Amino acid sequence: MVSEEHRHLYVSRRIVQGILRISRAFAADAKALDELRKPKFTSKYLINHVSEKLIPAVKEWEKQYQPPVIHLGRVLSVGDGIARIYGLKSVQVGWV
Repeated sequence: MVSEEHRHLYVSRRIVQGILRISRAFAADAKALDELRKPKFTSKYLINHVSEKLIPAVKEWEKQYQPPVIHLGRVLSVGDGIARIYGLKSVQVGWV
C-alpha cells in the first residue's frame, strides 16, 4: 500500500509536470505572437518601393489622364465684381 506522503508527492509531481507543459505551450504561443508583431517590411524597403514603383506609376497616370470637360467658354472681361463671359450656357447671375 502507498503511504499518504508518497501519494502527495506523486500528485505534486504531476501538477508540476502539467504546469511545465502549459508554460512551454505558453512560451511557444508568446514567441509566435512576437513574430506576428514584427513589421513585415522595413521603412527602407517602403521608401524604396514608393520612390521606385509608386511615384513613376502616378506620373505615368498623370500623363494619360484627361479631365472631363463639361463646359467650355471664355472670360471676356472682369472688373468691379462683374465678369463678361461668352460660351457658357449654364452660367447664372448671382452674388459672390
